[in-house]
Amino acid sequence: MNDRNGCWLNMKEIMRKLYRIIMKLRDQKLIPMIEVIYSIT
Repeated sequence: MNDRNGCWLNMKEIMRKLYRIIMKLRDQKLIPMIEVIYSIT
């Protein structure tokens, strides 16, 4: 496996973890915080 594939797999894993974190925050009714994060990025 070359480095590019390794990086891509890591990115997919990171995105999956971020998605889970966002879902947890949404479940806890922290929507305004997520909107702030989106406005920053």
